[in-house]
Parts: sequence; C-alpha cells; structure tokens
Amino acid sequence: MSHEFFPDKSSDPGQVATEPALKEPAFFAPMPLVVLIVFMLAVHAYRVYALGLFENDDVRFLDVTAFVPARFSLWLGLASDSDVVRGIMSGAPDVISLKRALFQAFVADGEAAPWTAVTYAFLHGSWEHVIFNCLWLLAFGTPVIRRFGTARFMVFFGVTAALSAAFHAAFNVTDLSVLVGASGSVSALTAAALRFAMGEGFANLGVSNPAWKEPAKPLSVALQNRQVLIFIAVWFGINLLGGLGVPVGGGDGLKIAWEAHVGGFLAGLLLFSLFDPIKN
Repeated sequence: MSHEFFPDKSSDPGQVATEPALKEPAFFAPMPLVVLIVFMLAVHAYRVYALGLFENDDVRFLDVTAFVPARFSLWLGLASDSDVVRGIMSGAPDVISLKRALFQAFVADGEAAPWTAVTYAFLHGSWEHVIFNCLWLLAFGTPVIRRFGTARFMVFFGVTAALSAAFHAAFNVTDLSVLVGASGSVSALTAAALRFAMGEGFANLGVSNPAWKEPAKPLSVALQNRQVLIFIAVWFGINLLGGLGVPVGGGDGLKIAWEAHVGGFLAGLLLFSLFDPIKN
C-alpha cells in the first residue's frame, strides 16, 4: 500500500517479448523481481538503521526521494505559494506548526524534484508497510514480468508509479504530507494481471497452460467477466475501507493514500495493452 506520513512520527502464444525469455522455474519469482524486492527492503533498512526513520538525516533523504503533492502542484503551476500558505493556516495550532515544518523541509527550497514521482515508490513508512507491498508485488508482479519481460515491466512500474502519484496529487493539491510506498505500481500490476489471468484463473499462472502466454481479451470483454468484476469490487471495497481509516494491512498506523491506489489500478487497466507484447 501507499501511505502518507508526517516525518516526525490458447495454444497460440502470439508474439513474444523482444528480450530473452525469463528462465526461472514457473513457481519461483523471476530474478529481476527478486532484485527489485531486495532493493526496496535494503532502502528501508538503510533509512531505519543508517539514517534513523523520520529523523533529521532521513528527512533530508526524503527531501530528494519522497513525493510531496504541494511541491508537485507548485512545479506544474496548479497551485501558488499563497494557496499552500492558506492550506497551512487552515487547521488547529498544532497542525499549523507541523505543516510549517513540512513546508520548510520539502517546499521552501523551491526544488521541483519531478523525479520523486517515481522514486517515492521505493520508500516505505514501516517494516510492515514494505513487507506487505513486497508480498503483493511477488504475487502479482510475477505473472506480469513473465509476460512483459524485464524492460517492459520496469518501465510499466515507473510509469504507473508516476501516474499514481499524479492522481493522488490531483485530490491533494496543496497537501504537504509525504507519499511513500510501491502500492500505486503494485495496484497497476494487479490490474494488469486481471487483463490476462482472471479468465483462466490465477492457478493457471504456473506450469500447466500458463495464462501469461495467452493473448489477452480486450478490456471491454474482460470487464464482462464475473470473476473480474467481483475482484474489482472487492479491491475497491478494501481501498474504501482504508480511506475511511479502517486498518486493512500494511499500514502500521499510517494514513492510507487510497487515491494513489485507485490511480495505479486504473492506469494498469488502461495501459496494459500498450505494454503487452503478446497480441491477438
């Protein structure tokens, strides 16, 4: 899941991917995905043990890696400094003090930092948060990386991370809270897996007649599948609960950025065909 936090607290396989096929056994995660997971775990370990999570050194690290909606909005001209100041002043005194600190830490230097719309996806707010996202990534990233190949997978991961962040920022234009977590992209990978897996059943993503080798149905057809509709309904229901503050896993008390999840999921559904190397 993505979270905000305050720094202080058929038999014809069709066309195939242009890069060499991944050779790992079907029931093990492909090595590039393992590397990605290990990297995210290492980044969090670095923040916890070398910097001190949410301490001064970590805040400086977050300044160049984490996504802050207000900074993004100012860079795009969607908000002005006065808009952000008004946002700071709208709240209780203790909240105003915290928002001022966030402004000084992430916005006052005037740095646009557009790359943070991707780099935030490699950061997490707690061990529970990063482990939850890694397990979800293992489950849904595995079939997608087998289908896409490594290069397409990584571009898809980055593009959907950025779109997730942008979707989140559209609902939080002057927000100074920090967005971290891979689940915008993980949500996109979940949606991408739905495009080719659900009709055959997720159990067939392994050795026997693997769905990840089959041409995908058009989105309009996929959305007529009862399994797909049920899955989407449950997924959105869980995210609605998270947005209402109900603990749904991986949060460790942090505020769940449901907008990033929704943005990622929609991006995965809509962009899948652009990345899919297996055509009808």
